[in-house]
Amino acid sequence: MKTKIFFIGLFISLQIAIVAQVPNTLTTDEKIIGLSAFWETAAYNFPYFSFLPNTNFDSLYQNFIPKVINTKNDFEYCMVLNRFAAYYRDNHTYIEFPSQDKRKYSVTRSNFTKYRIEISNIDGKPIVTRTGKSTINKLPVGSEILEVNHISAKEYIDKEVKPYFSASSKQRLQTIGIRNLLFGVYGTTVSIKFKKPDGSIVNLKLKRGKNSDEWYPAKNPSLFYKSIDDGRIACLRIDSFSDTAIVDSLKKYLPEIRKAKGVIIDIRKNMGGSSLTAKDIAKYFSTDTLIIGSKVRSRVNISTLNLKASLTPADTVGNAYYKWSYLCYHKLLLSKPGIAEFKNDISSDEKVIKPTTILIGPDNVSAAEEFLVFLRNQKHIVFIGENTGGGNGQPMIFKLPGGETAAVCTQNCSFTDGTDYYRVGIPPDIHTAQTYKDFIKNIDTVLERAKRYLEKVATN
Repeated sequence: MKTKIFFIGLFISLQIAIVAQVPNTLTTDEKIIGLSAFWETAAYNFPYFSFLPNTNFDSLYQNFIPKVINTKNDFEYCMVLNRFAAYYRDNHTYIEFPSQDKRKYSVTRSNFTKYRIEISNIDGKPIVTRTGKSTINKLPVGSEILEVNHISAKEYIDKEVKPYFSASSKQRLQTIGIRNLLFGVYGTTVSIKFKKPDGSIVNLKLKRGKNSDEWYPAKNPSLFYKSIDDGRIACLRIDSFSDTAIVDSLKKYLPEIRKAKGVIIDIRKNMGGSSLTAKDIAKYFSTDTLIIGSKVRSRVNISTLNLKASLTPADTVGNAYYKWSYLCYHKLLLSKPGIAEFKNDISSDEKVIKPTTILIGPDNVSAAEEFLVFLRNQKHIVFIGENTGGGNGQPMIFKLPGGETAAVCTQNCSFTDGTDYYRVGIPPDIHTAQTYKDFIKNIDTVLERAKRYLEKVATN
């Protein structure tokens, strides 16, 4: 079936007029090569085509050739590539803009010449959750973005933002769509209407550009520990598994954590990193002698199997060779599954085996989800929050002619028993989401739910 493309004008309303300083350095051939390289790499390596049965990527690729040719500058070209990548609906299949030293323009979702704005999904609405310290009274934390360029925020997100961002699940796409509501290139302007916490309505015209104002509230390090409830609960927040140094940071806090009667591990902002680092953290909270990860598979491409292009599903019944041929031709043949197992070499007296809650949400993908797979069968651990992003995998990273970094997922991941969590996410044992009512009072809804749970089971 030929896929109809609803192409939405390359952020027409987001980028009212691309400023003259954005260069157009790529030749037509280079633009076509970049699109072709991404399409071909995905065709041979992407492991989740079974989740996209109604999308004909060959037709999609053909339809995008004139679109990349007609782009007027490097930014617009990169946005077209992002639009193409987004059709794969995968967290590990995307395009990144060239690094700062390799391009003559900058992009941002937060920096404006007079304001700094961080927007998050709270109760399904775009809420300002961090702002520049010098403008906190003009654009306060808790403000709701109502309109962007005179379009309702909801419509703007759905039509002008989501189509350009890759996500494996609806909840993940909604989260990153809201987060990137004001995404654009330096030098361009955007108009917003927002409602302050006091109910007053304000209109602002923002110009994207450099801003070094201090963030309010301040950002914490990737691993952050605090003792709450008079020391009865240890609260550990881990925002990334990218840096192996967080394992050493954890070790410093372990003596204090062991004194507590209950533990909260908050990974809601963790978008992954290294599964090995996640494993090294998980070992301290697991009773098992083996740390067991997801069941993983990758694509299999065998040229001789593609000779049977005319096969139908009916032809494969009772014929293994025909079945493999059919799957291979349709980009669905996967390798035999493998499951990573690691010896848990942490001694019993070093571990923290006590009532534990792990706070989860839509930002959890990749190694963050693998961390949960490592610990999901631990009887002393309960997951609290919202479904994760549903997009574990391993990207193949490569460069395109314009200096863009491209990534294509190469690894199909599921629970050890073969159950998929791709697209749906790993569900919490206790579903709880941050409410706006609590947020405006500086109350963390999910954290408070975890505290109540631990107070009931661990601290009486």
